[in-house]
Amino acid sequence: MLALGADEAVDRTAVPFEGAIAPVDLVFDTVDGDVLVRSAAVLREGGRLVSVAEEAPAAVSEKVEATYFVVEPNREQLLEPAPPPASDPPTACRAPSPQAGRWPHPAATPRGSPAR
Repeated sequence: MLALGADEAVDRTAVPFEGAIAPVDLVFDTVDGDVLVRSAAVLREGGRLVSVAEEAPAAVSEKVEATYFVVEPNREQLLEPAPPPASDPPTACRAPSPQAGRWPHPAATPRGSPAR
């Protein structure tokens, strides 16, 4: 998670997460049940709880802004390839040849650059 840009990562199976992190603006719940209920405790005032697992119980919804986001996968949409962005021209990439012996190939060195 840290490699993806998270400031902190907590193993919720090792420690209770409620005491392990500072209050946050958003909780995105994919687990439900007890974890969903406990997640409300880590929100800052004005924070939001979004769940894709189940609707928050009334006791949680009364304390925090809670949203249940329903995800319904559509097989046909998932199989349909996305069109390329109109602003991006097609690109090509060529792997170095085994004969080159090193990468980048000396011929690819920009003019004025020291030889590699």
